[in-house]
Parts: sequence; C-alpha cells; structure tokens
Amino acid sequence: GSADNLAAWEKPGIAQYSPRRMVFLIPEETIDLPAAIADKKMIDDKTTAYICAGTKCDAPITDLAEFKNAMKAHT
Repeated sequence: GSADNLAAWEKPGIAQYSPRRMVFLIPEETIDLPAAIADKKMIDDKTTAYICAGTKCDAPITDLAEFKNAMKAHT
C-alpha cells in the first residue's frame, strides 16, 4: 500500500507477539521483491494484506477492520 497507509496496518500485524510471525510492510512502488512475495499485489489500488502459513495464503484482505479481526484469529 501507500507509505502513509501502512502505519495503520502495522499495529494489528504486530500487536500479538508470535515468535514465528513475520510482518512485511511493502510500499506499492517497491520492485525486485523475492519470488515468494513478488506476486502478492495490491487489489483495486488498496492496501492489501496476505496472511500465510507456510506456502498457503488465505484470501487477500483490503479492509483494515477485517485485517484486525483476522490477526486476532491467527494468534
């Protein structure tokens, strides 16, 4: 997403400590990403979250409230 919008998404992503969790905040203009995350794109020009376990990812999330709920469920 946009750099201005990423801060709002960071807090729920790191709110609950989990030693194996990785949170990446990637501005939309970033290029040359590793293959494992390069295909995770913004949807409809909105900040988009991908919650993955191993190589399997849930459906992308573009709503901040939905992301907060999803992060609570994944703790």
